[in-house]
Amino acid sequence: MLPPPHLWLFVISTLALLLAPGPTVLYIVTRSIMHGRRAGLLCVFGLGCGTLIYVAVGTLGLSALLASSALLMDLLRFGGAAYLIVLGLRQWSSPRTAPPPLELSGHPQGQSFVQSMLVNVLNPKIALYFVAFLPTFVDADRGPPAPQFLMLGLLFVALACCTNALYALCSSALSGVLRGNARFWALETQIAGGMYMGLGLVAALSPHG
Repeated sequence: MLPPPHLWLFVISTLALLLAPGPTVLYIVTRSIMHGRRAGLLCVFGLGCGTLIYVAVGTLGLSALLASSALLMDLLRFGGAAYLIVLGLRQWSSPRTAPPPLELSGHPQGQSFVQSMLVNVLNPKIALYFVAFLPTFVDADRGPPAPQFLMLGLLFVALACCTNALYALCSSALSGVLRGNARFWALETQIAGGMYMGLGLVAALSPHG
């Protein structure tokens, strides 16, 4: 168990990272504005499940392998970039002049969840956090590393879900306002597609993945 000062340092540092606008925040905001609160919160759940994969990997000790392999990091970085660019191209290929359904239903719900989970699994920034930042808070003098990594990883997921849900709720409130703007919805697919592709290019060009 980390001493309280170290634990609070971890919480504050993590919150600062999570609250800063980045690819994940932009993804949540886009989905929440497009489809409303329920879809935004579904994305939060999917992103959280994607992060749990990194928690499991780190707890099993495989994060050190990922950190030591430039090839694996590059595969993750370019795989995530390619996925985001494909999402952007799909948005551009489906022009829309009317608002999409406010609440996803049936298959689109599952599709949105899987898509959100993959976005985080293929997010190089999340990978870097779990292979470079979080392990610095694991102290071998305080017991086996695996339980400590698991506790910190689950704490990160809980904090991320709270901050992401805040973004989803705030941005989904804008959905009702924007749904009455026909011009906005005529440009919505281009805006969303450009955002996805921009995030993909940022991931691909990032020197540290």
